[in-house]
Amino acid sequence: MPHTHIQTLHLPRRTGFFARITHFLQQSFARRRDRLKLGHLDQRLLRDIGLDAVAATEECAKPFWRS
Repeated sequence: MPHTHIQTLHLPRRTGFFARITHFLQQSFARRRDRLKLGHLDQRLLRDIGLDAVAATEECAKPFWRS
């Protein structure tokens, strides 16, 4: 079976107003999604990623726009 090598191009990052807003929204929604998933993990899985229930609860309580 032949191997295919795909080269990726490093494009310059857009720095305009709408690009910054888009980036902010993407990051905010990703944080919200990740915190919702974190809130559904049990003790064993939290321990696997190095968190306890208190730290997970504090992280889940943050608003989506905060890092």
